[in-house]
Amino acid sequence: MIFGTVGFHFQGFERLVKRLDDLAPTLDERVVIQIGHTEYTPRNAEYFRFAADDATIDRLVRDSRVVVAHAGTGTILRCLELGRPVIVMPRRAGFGEHVDDHQWEIAEALAERRLILAVKSPEELTTELLLGDRPNPQCSTSTAIGTYVASWLASLAKRYEGTT
Repeated sequence: MIFGTVGFHFQGFERLVKRLDDLAPTLDERVVIQIGHTEYTPRNAEYFRFAADDATIDRLVRDSRVVVAHAGTGTILRCLELGRPVIVMPRRAGFGEHVDDHQWEIAEALAERRLILAVKSPEELTTELLLGDRPNPQCSTSTAIGTYVASWLASLAKRYEGTT
């Protein structure tokens, strides 16, 4: 199974949801997508807006071959903690998916450390799901990653302090 998730952000993420839905009939496995506030309604994949509890998301992550997600730190950390490969397509401000491009910064930093696979576009996501190697998390617990992400986010907060 491929599990796609866009998190809880108030802006939709049509690019990711639509691409997973378009790919669903071409894949030899089940595709389930958590679509959040996305307006696009999948026609080919199973979907839901929000899970009733964290246990539901954890079960979907554990049952998946790969998770395809936005670049929310909580989502990434949970996937890595549960030992699941994750392909991240960050929300981008230029597409009206977020207020800034901090998700791309997060994705780049974690991809450089080979903890996730980050893609820039729906087309690149297609290539990775159909032809590419699967990401292989280097860490099966969130402790080391959590420490890294916390310190990195603190450095970003200092950099942007007073700019809002």
